Amino acid sequence: MTAAAINKYIERYNMNGKHKIEKKREVDINKTEKYKKGEISKIILAALGIGVVLGGSALISPNFPILIGSLLKLIEEVKGVKLSKVKIKRTLKILEKKQIIDLEIKGNEIYVKVRDNWNIDIVKYSIKELLELKRKKDWPGKWFLVIFDVPEEQRNKREYLRKLLKEIGFYQYQQSVYVFPYECEKEINLIKKIIEGGRYLSYIIAEKIEYEDKLKTYFNIST
Repeated sequence: MTAAAINKYIERYNMNGKHKIEKKREVDINKTEKYKKGEISKIILAALGIGVVLGGSALISPNFPILIGSLLKLIEEVKGVKLSKVKIKRTLKILEKKQIIDLEIKGNEIYVKVRDNWNIDIVKYSIKELLELKRKKDWPGKWFLVIFDVPEEQRNKREYLRKLLKEIGFYQYQQSVYVFPYECEKEINLIKKIIEGGRYLSYIIAEKIEYEDKLKTYFNIST
């Protein structure tokens, strides 16, 4: 997937043409901003997996493996940050040791290839990024709920689902009820496919729910 393709995908989130997605401030990671441990890895994984919705059944574009230079451009398009090649290479080495990616040297170029298209970290961070992009749109006036009822003997799966939904941007409305203000059925269907406890998830669209003001404040929605 090229940087241009990613850019076109991002623009499709602004259907009314009034609110263009503002590019995040470009940051030279070496000079002005320090990232927490593991945060650069998340940025890289989000960029590598951003084709999750576009790709349908395939997570990663068939254009992989990708050159490090192209990866840098992709990160700028997706995340709006400018990372140094030194930092990228160092983080890629860490991901290679974790067996998430492979690095291949051809001549003077270094290529990056994802080992497992359905790696949970890649899927998680790319879904989180896509949901954040959706929040740049006008609120559609509906609420999108995810509920689950995991058997008690599988409580570890229940706790994992709670943690995952919070991490990708959902609000915990009740113990096993989570809310997001934009359509996210494709993302939830993907979670159902790759998470063992995903079969317990149900997706609901609500025109109105109680305590909307609290949710609007949480998601920074103005109406």
